[in-house]
Amino acid sequence: MGLGTIVVTLIASVQPTFSRRSWAGQGLWLGISLLLGFTAYQSSTLLVNQWVGMHGLTADVFLRMFVRDSIWAIALFGLYAVFFSQQHLRQSKR
Repeated sequence: MGLGTIVVTLIASVQPTFSRRSWAGQGLWLGISLLLGFTAYQSSTLLVNQWVGMHGLTADVFLRMFVRDSIWAIALFGLYAVFFSQQHLRQSKR
């Protein structure tokens, strides 16, 4: 799981040029990085669980985890957007 966390961090730290131009680009990159990160992290979890013989992870469990992670990602993006817009307004008033 530690390796999965590192991979997710590397995916999220990449900033393609389309994500720097607009809010829509940032939202698109959020969706892409969420899907890639979730896939990488949960794939490592699934591989470890298959290796040790646990059978508790089903598609339903993965779907619930994906929904929970999506809600967190959207909430964090919303907080970032509010912070960034306030910072941008302060700079534009100067």
